[in-house]
Amino acid sequence: MGYEPHLSEGYALQSVLVTGHIGCRNGYRLAAGGRQLRLASGIHAYPHESARYLLFDAEKPVENVRALLPGFGSIVVH
Repeated sequence: MGYEPHLSEGYALQSVLVTGHIGCRNGYRLAAGGRQLRLASGIHAYPHESARYLLFDAEKPVENVRALLPGFGSIVVH
């Protein structure tokens, strides 16, 4: 399968990347000059109690990674 030039047609241009299952202290880390959010949702979080999930509206453009931070929630029930 080759490149599909019209695959993203009609969508808002995004300038950030969210990745998961990467080891992170405190459950997340900003990388790539603030354009990448690395999220640890389980065993990858250090300490384990800092594991997080992220909720956001995928239909809305994301200006920067920091705009996603309010969408964090804790995986661990206290």
